[in-house]
Parts: sequence; structure tokens; C-alpha cells
Amino acid sequence: SYGSSINSSHQIEGDSINSDGKDHAFIWQGNHFTDLGTLGGDDSSGVCINAAGHATGTAQITVNTSDPSTFHVFLYDGKTMHDCGTLGGNYANANFMNNNDQIVGYSLLADGTTDHAFLYRDGVMADLNTLIPTGTGVTLTSATGINDSGQIVATGTDSSGDIHSYLLNPVPEPSAFALAGFAVVMLRGRNKQWNSRVRENGITSFRLIG
Repeated sequence: SYGSSINSSHQIEGDSINSDGKDHAFIWQGNHFTDLGTLGGDDSSGVCINAAGHATGTAQITVNTSDPSTFHVFLYDGKTMHDCGTLGGNYANANFMNNNDQIVGYSLLADGTTDHAFLYRDGVMADLNTLIPTGTGVTLTSATGINDSGQIVATGTDSSGDIHSYLLNPVPEPSAFALAGFAVVMLRGRNKQWNSRVRENGITSFRLIG
């Protein structure tokens, strides 16, 4: 077995080989071991558990039986494993989840070769690149962390193909929607700023600095 995350209630999430030889995500507390199962396929893997005991990871599905390698991100709410989907490709990976059940990670796109960073919240997985202004030259390839304030740490490339780390800071959006956006700060280098009012699938717009 492999433990990947622990919360303040001493609940541990990870994955372990079961009696059928399949790798399943689990939650362990005290002497109680809970097999989280899968999304219909053979295998799953646990990544992160929050203070409420809700967990995330990756699980195999059976929607496309011709492609047994199809894995989706899942959200376990303490009772049920929910399918969070992908960004169109056959694989998505959760990296972290905060105490608001917001999940970040990366997913293959429909082309089967390109990874983009995602934010999952309120039942919707959004490509973070659709939420930043066009013309920045930045492509976010993976989101690695999110705190309870909604700040996101991500990795991406600039217009020259150089890899950088980015900090996405929620900021008030001055619009009639009264929604929060993001300022995206490159952790190294000279800052630039763009403004956007793009909204997709109910996820808020971004202002990019990086």
C-alpha cells in the first residue's frame, strides 16, 4: 500500500493492491480501512484528503471499452465516488484538493498529446487556459496546489517555451456579476498585466500578471 495524504483527523488516503490484484484508492482511520472503489474500471489511485474526509484521485472508467487506459479525476464525498471527468482526453490527474472540495491538476486534451491545467469546482472541470486573456503567450500545463482562499500554484510555458511557476491570486472582479477573478503572477521575471472578462461554464474570469 501507498499513503499519499493525511488530514488533521488522522485520516490517510492512498492506494493499495486488493485481493483481486487491482490497485484501489483507500481511506484509513484507526483500524478501519475503506476501499473507495473505482469509476467502473479496475484501478484507482488516491492523491489528497481534506479536513472533511473528502478525497480525490484518479480512477479508471469503462465508458470507452476499446481504451482500457481511460482514467478520470474523482471526488469522494464520504459516501460516493463522483466522476469529475477530463478536458476531453483519456486521462486526467488530480494533484491537490482544498477544504472547499476544489480540485486542481492536469488533463490530456482531445488531441491525446497536450496537457492543460484544470480547476474543478461546483461540478465543473475548467481548462485554466480558457480563463486567462488571449495574447499572453502563457500556457498553463499543470496546477499543483490550491489553498482555502482559492490561490492556485501552476506550472506553464511562456511564448518562448520556457517553463515557469505561476501563482494565481483571486481578486474581485469589477463587474455586474460580482464574481472573483484571478491575478496570475510569474514567480520569477518581469511582470506584465492583461485584463479579461472571459467567463466559461460559470467559472470566473482572470486578470493575468506574469
